[in-house]
Amino acid sequence: MFGGIEQKEAEMDLGDFPVFRMMKQKLGWLNQRQRVIAENIANADTPNYRAQDLKQIDFRKLPANKVFSSALTRTHEGHIKGSGIDQSFRINRENADYEINPSGNSVVLEEQMLKSTQNAGDHQLVTSLYRKHMSLFRIALGRGAGR
Repeated sequence: MFGGIEQKEAEMDLGDFPVFRMMKQKLGWLNQRQRVIAENIANADTPNYRAQDLKQIDFRKLPANKVFSSALTRTHEGHIKGSGIDQSFRINRENADYEINPSGNSVVLEEQMLKSTQNAGDHQLVTSLYRKHMSLFRIALGRGAGR
């Protein structure tokens, strides 16, 4: 107990703060988008494969308490196999902005690489914002702005 308050009540959940909840949602979306982009690249030579992308998140339309979950990522052969693409985010078939090749495949590698680069930059931006907000919390708690 801390001054009459149970430890469970004294702990702070960062998910209670809208900015952290939005960053978590955005990171989940960026992770799922990277999976979709990787799937597009992997199927670049598959006949009749249509490139896909995720619908952009509009934070103004999301309920304040909704949080998306991220799927498991298998990084080692001993890990549990993931179940594919998480359906928390809507997948859109892409319009043929560039071209469709004779086999009916609409994947343009250059376009997918641009999206992947943009996705990586957005991920870096959100993680940087997260670090800055954590620094502010540390300063507010009197622990300094350490790393």
